[in-house]
Amino acid sequence: MKRIVYLFVALLMMATADAQTLTERQKGLAACACLMAQGDMNRLEPTVRMALNKGVTINELKEAFSQLYYQ
Repeated sequence: MKRIVYLFVALLMMATADAQTLTERQKGLAACACLMAQGDMNRLEPTVRMALNKGVTINELKEAFSQLYYQ
């Protein structure tokens, strides 16, 4: 499970190699993926709301969550 999270964060970091930092939107998406991978449903709901407020789309969240189920 941790490998999935590390892979996801690594992919996000590769996408922003020029900037060397993640955007707030990317951080929100990564936080949601991490909490979902850990199964921490109590903290996931407010984090999803935060991510949506930062510009993450529902489809992006669905895709990230569905990728966790394939492993």
